[in-house]
Amino acid sequence: MRLRGLTMFQDYLQQYRESITECNPKNGICFDGAVEPERYLEKRPRLLFFLKETNGNNNDGSTNIELSDWNYMQWVRDQAYQKVPLYRSVYRNIAMWSKQFDMFASGHEPVAADLIDSNGLIINEDLCSALSGIALINLKKSWGKEQTDWSEMKRYLDEDAQRREILIHQIDTLEPDLVLCGGTFDFVYDIFGSENPFRQVLRENGQRIDYFQRGRTVFASCYHPSKPGWAREDSFTHANSIFRLYFAGRLS
Repeated sequence: MRLRGLTMFQDYLQQYRESITECNPKNGICFDGAVEPERYLEKRPRLLFFLKETNGNNNDGSTNIELSDWNYMQWVRDQAYQKVPLYRSVYRNIAMWSKQFDMFASGHEPVAADLIDSNGLIINEDLCSALSGIALINLKKSWGKEQTDWSEMKRYLDEDAQRREILIHQIDTLEPDLVLCGGTFDFVYDIFGSENPFRQVLRENGQRIDYFQRGRTVFASCYHPSKPGWAREDSFTHANSIFRLYFAGRLS
């Protein structure tokens, strides 16, 4: 039944097309969720990335001329099973973070040399395939912009309660254990954390992580995976510090 719930989510989104596409059906729905539902459901703990919005990219990174419905998860699956470097830094980092999470879950804390060489991230089939075991959802279920306008996003989420209900329904269906809020923590807390006061913990470098728990799911703040100016090792260290705290039980 759980798998049926995940695979039918596209139908669920279609019911609310007008709300999702801001009364502009030509904008299209971006279907997100578990990249590969069967594999995702097999996993415990489960990792989910909560991002902002897609920005209309074709597979080669160019912008679509016409925006229509897009199976975002099929596109990520295609990324997961290729053997060549991922073309966008956001997916390179998501793949690396997903692999780091899997290594922690198996009892092995990764070191940078496991995943990074002198040229940056080592992209290989094994690392890319870590994408297939995660879930990835956006606040906005239709096409957006590369640089999110925060006031516009707040308006989008506030003006129609159904948009929030869609996100709540999605999290309840996916049942993640850890949610990384990539630059979205304030929005996510506003939607999910009203009865769950957020807490703070300091990492080794003194930087703060905000987090809260809803049921068994921990929501943690983190940088967006494509944070400008990041060296690859900075990205690795950022994720490692969050996972270390999570698996030590310090984010509960």
